[in-house]
Amino acid sequence: MSPDTAQALKESALAWRIRAAGVISKPNAENCPLCKLHNRPEQFITFKENDARCLQCPIYLKTGERFCEGTPYKHYNNYTRWKIRNLSDKDIAEMKIWADQEYRFLLSLLPEGVEPYELPESLTILGENNGNN
Repeated sequence: MSPDTAQALKESALAWRIRAAGVISKPNAENCPLCKLHNRPEQFITFKENDARCLQCPIYLKTGERFCEGTPYKHYNNYTRWKIRNLSDKDIAEMKIWADQEYRFLLSLLPEGVEPYELPESLTILGENNGNN
């Protein structure tokens, strides 16, 4: 894995950790560090069979599917696509579960010896008590 991809993977994992802590946000190719490297418009060729987007992304290399198909991202994203303005407490709890699963999936893709970023303290306080309360 290239250093740029490892860095983007760490940043992507952190974004999902933040979502799992309860910060609701809509994931998309514009705010995903991995997509910024591996799902760029210039990688798209008019003919579908020549479309190179995602083909070097570690998610694709693990799942064999492009655009994060086959990952918990799709479940989380369903909430942000269809219900973002009318989320119930149950929806938010489920979103946090899907976000945590995506976070753990991304951690599993980190190369050996590469450590993930820590959750910022302010979000830790908001998202979990870590046994301090």
